[in-house]
Amino acid sequence: MDEHRYKTWAEAAGLPETSAWLRKLPPGLDFPDDFPEPIHFDTTRKRLVYRGFMASDSYRFLHALSADLDYITALDRLFQGSSYAQKPRRGIRRAWLWLMLATGLLATAALVWAWSR
Repeated sequence: MDEHRYKTWAEAAGLPETSAWLRKLPPGLDFPDDFPEPIHFDTTRKRLVYRGFMASDSYRFLHALSADLDYITALDRLFQGSSYAQKPRRGIRRAWLWLMLATGLLATAALVWAWSR
């Protein structure tokens, strides 16, 4: 497998966390402190936890570590859940608001013009 390096668990501190239930890690799989992905298994809560947005490269790397169905299911949930952890950019929301306002004003102007004819 190619060399893979993203962020360790500690390097990703402060990023949003996404978790998924997992009874136990597959045999032979461990996520030590220096693991090249911000992933952690909480044995007490039985949760697989990922910090930040999981890119597709990270997903493929983590997916290749085990074929265990429970692990893959939890990983899928992390991949999907982490994409919603990022807040939408505020400017995009404002642009949609302005676009809707302008459309409403144009529609009102068109109706007034049609009635005045």
